[in-house]
Amino acid sequence: HDLIQKQTGVVHGIAVTPLIVDAGRTLRRPLALLIVATVAVLAIAVINVSSLLLARGIRRQPELAVRSALGASRWEVMRPVFAEGAVIALLGWIAGLGIAAAAIKGIAMLGSARIAQLSYVHIDLRTVVVTLATALLAAVAGTAAPAWRAARAFPADVLRGGRSAGSRHQHRTLAALVVIEGALAVTLLISAGLVMKGFVRLTRADPGLQASGLLTMRVRVAPNDFKPDRAAVEFLPPALQAVSAVPGVVAAGAISQLMYAEWGWNMWVRYEGQPELPPIERPLVETRNVTPGFFAATGQRLLAGRLLDSRDMQTGDSVQRVVVNQALALRDFPNTDAIGRRIYNGDRWIEIVGVVSDIRNFGPIADPRPEAYWTFAQRFPGAAGYNLVIRTLNDDPMVVAAAVERALRGVYPGVAISRVQPMTTLMASSVGWPRFVFALFATLACVALILALAGLFGILNYTVEQQQREYALRSALGAPPSTVRALIFGRAGRVIGVSLGAGLVLAWMVTRTMAAMLYGVEPLDVPVWATAVLAMATAGVAAAVGPAWRASRVAPMTVLRAE
Repeated sequence: HDLIQKQTGVVHGIAVTPLIVDAGRTLRRPLALLIVATVAVLAIAVINVSSLLLARGIRRQPELAVRSALGASRWEVMRPVFAEGAVIALLGWIAGLGIAAAAIKGIAMLGSARIAQLSYVHIDLRTVVVTLATALLAAVAGTAAPAWRAARAFPADVLRGGRSAGSRHQHRTLAALVVIEGALAVTLLISAGLVMKGFVRLTRADPGLQASGLLTMRVRVAPNDFKPDRAAVEFLPPALQAVSAVPGVVAAGAISQLMYAEWGWNMWVRYEGQPELPPIERPLVETRNVTPGFFAATGQRLLAGRLLDSRDMQTGDSVQRVVVNQALALRDFPNTDAIGRRIYNGDRWIEIVGVVSDIRNFGPIADPRPEAYWTFAQRFPGAAGYNLVIRTLNDDPMVVAAAVERALRGVYPGVAISRVQPMTTLMASSVGWPRFVFALFATLACVALILALAGLFGILNYTVEQQQREYALRSALGAPPSTVRALIFGRAGRVIGVSLGAGLVLAWMVTRTMAAMLYGVEPLDVPVWATAVLAMATAGVAAAVGPAWRASRVAPMTVLRAE
């Protein structure tokens, strides 16, 4: 702060820390949500593998019992189960790397226009090592319970049980694992639905300006081509006049920090009549320099007083005049009129002459902050860089971009022009990071649902295989196929019902901690919760169709002859 004062002569405070903190929170919250979702999906995958190996271990109990009866140690009994899990993990890791490489390439192609850093994302050696270690840890976690259960079985009991070695306790264990998968999937579905609904509502919120038909561009001039500290006041008036004369242009203005893209100028203020306080305890106000035509170009509404005009274009005035936004008026003057109030700026007084509507200058995610607008002439008459905002008749302002550039170069041939883009594009790119993270979060929720349904499908198929004798006897005694199918659907319904109950409780606990990321959506949003429940129930019934059909087609004579 002291260095900036010495180099620029600026006497007001420049508070960067609050901006960095807010930006960090904006990035941290969605990223933390994405990490939690990733861990949840990994847990579901581990549970799936564990269920698969547990079911396979039940079928292999006679074989493992024979090994144990012949003198195999507990480790020798457990080793095949661990080896099987390791092979599954390695094959999954290899397939996952291939899918990830293709997905990263696709994401970079689709999203690099909005998030430039995506172009440099690739799979490096660290990623390979970390994912391999994760896959192996997942394999150990998924095979520990099945291997331990296989090693603890008593050979005599298993061999006496014959083919129907799977106990009711083991079936309940499998069902419990599927219930956990379903509960996590329901929680992710509800969380993703709330986040996405809040994000959509946020992007549709009033930005405070008329974005359609608004062209923006960055303009810079060489200050040495103008009188000392006169670049802004000598270049901007004729330049904006020439731009306004371009056919199709309705209004034109300039601003120091472009909305939705740039910020960082702020100051602690002391209003007339208030006691002297340390700077950190004073109200913080964001500051921007504009030209009088800026408000007409953006479409901001005048709420009180007047807008900046030619009276505010004189340099060296003892009293400067500013226009503030509604957020500042509501915060600092909730019960009084802000017009006429004065701010002390260390060496001169600043008078508030108008109040305008808020612009979400920090993007749609953040609420509008208290802001004050000066003219370039009164605050930085020597500024050499500006952002032009140009209101056009066409919804696509790029049709006049070339003509505007020619008009600017007609006023000053050495002008440097960059970042020419519609305001709608700029606003869309301002939410590129949250949109990217939330899209990944929704994808993870869908993957979790698919994995949970795969687990349900697996346990139902296993049930059909283990209980073929029961279904064969029912069929032989005259039970119609619909009765057998009803048994499978009933089992699936019980698992889905318990999963939904547990998932709703877990979702209620999780969504209460997500209020900061829901952007105006209540954690108990009924349509989102109902949609998630309906999706889970429908998908669960669909997963039961195949096993139910298979059970109803069991041939009694074939099964009983095998028994």
